[in-house]
Amino acid sequence: MANISPRLEPLISAEIASKSLPNDFASTIANYYLSLASEIALAADQSDSNLESALLIGVFGSQGSGKSTLADFLKLILEQQFNTSTVVMSLDDFYLTREQRRQLAVDVHPLLSTRGVPGTHDIELLNHTIDQLKIFDAAKPVRVPVFEKARDDRAPFAHWQSISTKPKVIILEGWCVGVRPQLEAELQIPVNDLERSMDQDARWRGFVNQQLADGYASVFKQLDKLIALVAPSFDCVHQWRSLQETKLIDKLERAGQSTAATMSDEQITFFIAHYQRITEHALASLPNYADWCLPIDNNHRITGLTRLAKLE
Repeated sequence: MANISPRLEPLISAEIASKSLPNDFASTIANYYLSLASEIALAADQSDSNLESALLIGVFGSQGSGKSTLADFLKLILEQQFNTSTVVMSLDDFYLTREQRRQLAVDVHPLLSTRGVPGTHDIELLNHTIDQLKIFDAAKPVRVPVFEKARDDRAPFAHWQSISTKPKVIILEGWCVGVRPQLEAELQIPVNDLERSMDQDARWRGFVNQQLADGYASVFKQLDKLIALVAPSFDCVHQWRSLQETKLIDKLERAGQSTAATMSDEQITFFIAHYQRITEHALASLPNYADWCLPIDNNHRITGLTRLAKLE
């Protein structure tokens, strides 16, 4: 693996194996992830000297695109090769509890009982967590929530991630991270059967879009840099999301845990329909303003790395 330190090579190999990634994934790391990590480390050093605050990096990617994998490898490379302490947080871990979403479905729209879209996350908790990580106090470890998808609910506080080292980089990954709201006129035409049959008056998608313009925008404006994994189309998402669910089921079975709350293929089709509008909007718009774009082909492989502007 060119340019990767000998100390890091076995760690990367072990991570590839643990994630059941193809053996040739090492070339993706050497060709793309390493460059990204190097540039992030440089930006973090500049931020640390100028602002004495952690660099906040956003990672966007449609469902199953590999955003969590990218974030995990960036953390590994940043810490082991560039001595840059890094915290990875998933937007998914900030979902409202199941009960909170049930109430939201009663108060606003029934479709909000399904997790995922803007409006179903605890933005206040996310902002608070980012603030605590940035003003880090070594005497008070920062707790980052954990969401258990198999139960469709937030984990008990005792199971939350505990951060006891001051980070120089905070990575926030999620399917709508960095996405800007659509124009009002764009909301009028349904994009799929779910919107046509269950959101005929556009009330649900209007609420979701307003959330992007309000609370989510306040978080995304804090991003120092944004990385976008750009899928070829929304058509790939179902296949990738199905693979993601298969891996989750396998993981739960190996751990002897229940798979009762996992999804069938039919349920996945309904589930991802909630994501289609914003995903298609993001794929069309993010390449215009993301700092780094990683296009992905139909075979789920990264094919390049483009930069919005040259880092100084």
